[in-house]
Amino acid sequence: MEMKARTVVWSEPQDPYYGLAREIVRAEGLTLVDALDAALTYDPEFLIWVVSPERLSEQAFSDLGAALQQHGKIVSVGLISGSTIDTARGLWQRRPEYTGRHLSIVPREDQIDVLEDGQITHHPLTIEQVVAQIECADYVMFQGHGSRRYWRMDETTELTASALPSLPPQVIAAGACQTFKIWSVGSIALAFTDRGAAAYVGFLHSPTGYLVGDPKEFPFRYTWPGFPLGHAVQVQNRGLQKGFIAWPYYFMLGDPRLALQAGPPYRVQGDEMEGEARVLTFAATPEGVIPVRVPDGAAYRFVEIPGVGRSWQGDLFYNDGMQMADIGADKYLFFKHTGGDFSVRLYRRLPWYWPSLRTVTDALDHVTAIHHSQGTLALVWIASGVLGLVVAWVYL
Repeated sequence: MEMKARTVVWSEPQDPYYGLAREIVRAEGLTLVDALDAALTYDPEFLIWVVSPERLSEQAFSDLGAALQQHGKIVSVGLISGSTIDTARGLWQRRPEYTGRHLSIVPREDQIDVLEDGQITHHPLTIEQVVAQIECADYVMFQGHGSRRYWRMDETTELTASALPSLPPQVIAAGACQTFKIWSVGSIALAFTDRGAAAYVGFLHSPTGYLVGDPKEFPFRYTWPGFPLGHAVQVQNRGLQKGFIAWPYYFMLGDPRLALQAGPPYRVQGDEMEGEARVLTFAATPEGVIPVRVPDGAAYRFVEIPGVGRSWQGDLFYNDGMQMADIGADKYLFFKHTGGDFSVRLYRRLPWYWPSLRTVTDALDHVTAIHHSQGTLALVWIASGVLGLVVAWVYL
């Protein structure tokens, strides 16, 4: 008999934090399992892993990634942990407070950008300014060099756990190497959530440019309960896996059901069939990275968003404009939008020529991402020439 559970809590009985897992289950009426394979038999949408830092390791995350890959379905994973069981409990109980004050820290740009009331202001990149601005932000994006225990501001300046003040219940996302190794002494990720952050999203190893949205576009800004942070992380993981990783290693410390907004960033105007196409129209949509949930959309393999691009379930390479994923019966779209009305067209079957064309255009996105980190500009021009020939052939 197939078992189903929207949210499953996983914790091992030998773990010092197992009692917290039982507390969470009692409080929320959730399902508790003591092994990962048992958790996946429930085909969950969300998996909350309650675990003490000392029981984590490279091997533990490798086993998790391999199991998720074998499972074959997307599961939004969130870890509940802390330097003590009390700080772990606080993380579970915390919810983001949205104030509209977002912070982008990109050391290579040598400044801090603050988005508030639709306006961006710039501040000098000093450790004092970084700490002061983090202290009053609701959402922080960092992109730069990092390690298990720090964010690097420049060759001699690092943000470490000792510099962090008490924090509001904010969301932190770091595009930096190894900051998610929370079992390490002085873990920077654990320090953020121990000090009061509601969530920390980061990498176990090195990111290489395969994420939809620039840090200053604040990709998680419009997450909402129907498309929460955990789902946004997993949709980004799909892009990463099409770029260079074998299984997910972009993870979330915190409840994967959290979101920054109370509702969707758009208004659905219509949902109807036009021949073979299911067409949804949306209005009152802001500029930025937009998370769209299409109910009962998983049955459709091919997606077109006019003005944005097209994608299909079998894309081989990274698509810079749009990523999508099926979770349960629904389809989740994550794409960059210039603002205003837009439409989404879904097809159960894709055009016969599309796999070949999409492979070439996505390969160009892939090469561009590699250029971002490797400087392979010549390959971009070669790929552009090949793309031009293919597009001309299709139109002719």
